[in-house]
Amino acid sequence: MAKQAKMVVDKAFSISKIDKRIYGSFIEHLGRAVYDGIYQPGHPLSNADGFRKDVIDLVKELDVPIVRYPGGNFVSNFYWEDSVGPVEERPHRLELAWRSLEKNEVGLHEFKKWADAANSEVMMAVNLGTRGITDACNLLEYCNHPGGTKYSDLRIKHGQKDPYGFKTWCLGNEMDGPWQIGHKTMDEYGRLLPAVNRFPSAANGAGFGPLAEYVHSLGLKFGIHIMRGIPRQAVHQNTKIMNSDRHAREIAKTNSICAWNTDMYGVDPEKDGAREYYNSIFELYASWGVDFIKCDDIARELPHEESELIMLSKALHGCGRPMVLSLSPGPALLEKAELYKQISNMWRITDDFWDKWELLYDMFSRAEKWCTHAGAGHWPDADMLPVGPIRQVYDVNNWTNFTQDEQITMLTLWSIMRSPLMLGGELTGFDEFTMNLVTNSEILAMHANARHSHQVWRREIDGIEHALWIAADTKGGYYVAVFNLGDKDSDISIPLADLEIYDGVNGTELWSGEHVEEPKSLSVSLKSHGARAYHFTYN
Repeated sequence: MAKQAKMVVDKAFSISKIDKRIYGSFIEHLGRAVYDGIYQPGHPLSNADGFRKDVIDLVKELDVPIVRYPGGNFVSNFYWEDSVGPVEERPHRLELAWRSLEKNEVGLHEFKKWADAANSEVMMAVNLGTRGITDACNLLEYCNHPGGTKYSDLRIKHGQKDPYGFKTWCLGNEMDGPWQIGHKTMDEYGRLLPAVNRFPSAANGAGFGPLAEYVHSLGLKFGIHIMRGIPRQAVHQNTKIMNSDRHAREIAKTNSICAWNTDMYGVDPEKDGAREYYNSIFELYASWGVDFIKCDDIARELPHEESELIMLSKALHGCGRPMVLSLSPGPALLEKAELYKQISNMWRITDDFWDKWELLYDMFSRAEKWCTHAGAGHWPDADMLPVGPIRQVYDVNNWTNFTQDEQITMLTLWSIMRSPLMLGGELTGFDEFTMNLVTNSEILAMHANARHSHQVWRREIDGIEHALWIAADTKGGYYVAVFNLGDKDSDISIPLADLEIYDGVNGTELWSGEHVEEPKSLSVSLKSHGARAYHFTYN
């Protein structure tokens, strides 16, 4: 028997007032929507700003209360900084969502003018596809803060004194969609996989296994870079957790998000299924043959994410395959040194290190504090060595800004303090100097054999700052390094008594190969920002 339904309508009854914003719309840099759509300079129906007056009139007639900008998929690769400032200075970009050329003629300021003319509010969308929270906060500051800060003052410089006061903001766009820029390749258990379009050998569920096998065949080790936590994409889809009856939403800490990469949520160690999730990802990495894990968004996230770090480390060490665990970003917390030593192999002691003298100069203070924590199986990490061709993604002609003397200083400090040596340049473009720099066998021997490294002193000599380091050699003797941290060349004499070396020794300078016969003091000529390294043995 068919069932009947009855509906009663009471036109006088209301629950609440309908928010007019539900009748909003959006405009997107897509096809003819903006260019040759709302914006067509030179057209007889366009106003002085290049916007079509007939389109504005139709939007006003529809009474559209709010319009989202700069669109949907487009926003997932949108750099808002490109859309402000003098139009003639704005860059032309390859637009990845719709595969077009974005000229940035219509940007934030221009669209606000259009919205005002159409009697609509602006709903500003932020890029959570390829950017993150920090950039969203910068955009908010640019648009809404009165002044006196970096980005609000930039708005004023661009001719808009008063803040726009945008009230409604859209966080990303359809972030779960596989068509979305920033979408991740993931298995049914929420574990990230290599994208086949970038790594064809990963097809058919092979993951990084074939690539790791090839790397191993060359006598090399294979490593990957991961982010702490579980993919937000997995949480939104509420994927199953392997070897558990729990799901992604049950273990996620949705208020724990990396400020500069919003792909992941933290994992709550107190929740059932959390350890099983971390077990599952390291078991996957072990099956691929991974030797090295760099885990980001964790080293300095203490103490609030300390329990997650410990859980992650236990999962790695229980996966059945030895892997080096590297923690990033820095600066790591000195008061947590013992924790880092117990649960990891290396941890960043600085934020990103680049080819600037002031960063290298600052590293001497960091090295002095951290050097005593280098030991069996664990090392403070001073970050990569920016040598030779670097920043190649921006320009193939980019080269390190460090002078040759500064590069020698860097290699000497990293080696005597036993920081991991990670090359940050394009190896195929190394010149003779760079190749000799990173393959100096005596310097690499110091890196391998130095123990109990520490700074002896750091002082001014004749108005120029110098530093003196010493380390024991496991094969006998001492390593000594002298640094000129000043802006002038220097000639100094260092009594060996400063190093507590009193008996007769012979030495070799490791960069030049010069021999030093039974000195009572060490006479050193140093270039500005330069270094010398010595190995001394008893007669």
